[in-house]
Amino acid sequence: SLIQAVKNGDQTRLINLLQSIHDKDESTRAYLTSVLRKEIIIYYQDRINTAINAREKRYDFPEAGRLLNEVKKLYPDSASLTEAEKQLNARKQRLVETLLQNYRELNDKGMDTGRVLEILREAAPDHPLLETTSN
Repeated sequence: SLIQAVKNGDQTRLINLLQSIHDKDESTRAYLTSVLRKEIIIYYQDRINTAINAREKRYDFPEAGRLLNEVKKLYPDSASLTEAEKQLNARKQRLVETLLQNYRELNDKGMDTGRVLEILREAAPDHPLLETTSN
């Protein structure tokens, strides 16, 4: 009944399953992750997309990376997750490059760089520029 409920879109049962999946014995865990592969990967993709959504001004790449690593533990040989990781890293790199360019342009003109630094802080909290600015 658990499998059917999850396949029918019961997010609560899926979340409960994912929270307890590592407590299951190896064969049960392998069976559940195999049968529910599509649902589990979609669930994580949705959460990653929620963490990073430019239209809604969310740039939480650290959380997206954490979620991706979590699902990769369940499916370490997944080519689609490896590709998703490459795309996530590329998106982050493009955003950081754009932010740095915007920062330099605004800073050179003596304009406020606060929003640029705020997004950078969310997207790449360990970026060296953040150590040198107090904004």
